[in-house]
Amino acid sequence: MIVARGLGAVMIAATGFLVGRFLAEPYRQRIRGLTEWASFLDRLNVELTFRQRPLVDAFKNSATTTNLHTAAERLQRVLDQNGSLEEASQSAVLSDSRLGGEEQGLLAALIPPLAISPARWQGESLHHGAEEITRILNQIRDESGKKARMVETLSTLAGLTAVLLLL
Repeated sequence: MIVARGLGAVMIAATGFLVGRFLAEPYRQRIRGLTEWASFLDRLNVELTFRQRPLVDAFKNSATTTNLHTAAERLQRVLDQNGSLEEASQSAVLSDSRLGGEEQGLLAALIPPLAISPARWQGESLHHGAEEITRILNQIRDESGKKARMVETLSTLAGLTAVLLLL
């Protein structure tokens, strides 16, 4: 009887912990998504300024060499259907559900002006965009990290409280 109660208590506490991990995952996904987009902007800057690739090729290469596979597929599909770069970037950014509205707006507004800018301004624009994404990323790391830990702690405490009530 004692073993069954102990096993039940451990299972309830573990369930509380796992529920907390599950509920905290969106906060971590947002951080991962922003990190990947910052990497994409850095890669795009390299493709445009150092390798001197045309914008569409640089965009495709940058998207496929980072972990933005879904965004890269959307981008490829829109560009292959003779869509504009603005449509493609909007589609690619909006396909990433991990991003918040502020980040999506910033990224969607950053890409289209590259099509009409000289190469020197493209690099500067991407550099400033990457700095802004990094600033937002640092802010979200602090906020999301705290929220994720709080959700995990509260759900674990709820599990432990349930154990105490049942014992």
